[in-house]
Amino acid sequence: MGEQFSMFDSYGFNPEDQNGQKKRIPTGKELRDEGINKAVNHADLRVPNWSIKALKYVIEYAKKNMFFTCEDVRIQSRKDNFPQPPDGRAWGGIISKARQREFIIRTRETRSAKIASNHAGPCRIWQSKIIN
Repeated sequence: MGEQFSMFDSYGFNPEDQNGQKKRIPTGKELRDEGINKAVNHADLRVPNWSIKALKYVIEYAKKNMFFTCEDVRIQSRKDNFPQPPDGRAWGGIISKARQREFIIRTRETRSAKIASNHAGPCRIWQSKIIN
């Protein structure tokens, strides 16, 4: 009888290291955080201190807008000629930092993306905690 098929092995989902030990598969959250860090670090390499400036930009935006999406910030930042990161996803890291520092809070609401490259995917709506 041949080898039994297992849904949880093979196909590269649980590769082995050089010693034949199964490698731990990163979680979705870990992969997300790694991607965010790469995008923000790349932006800081291309535009010195971009992440610091971008966080200040988001804080100022949140002072004037009660509800908004990350995409709204990206669109407005272009209109304001704010330096853009090489990858627009770096803005997600800045929004996360603003949330961690409690300038904004997550709502349960989303809306479809306006930027074509986002393929009309869902955009989280954020609420400002510092509106003037």
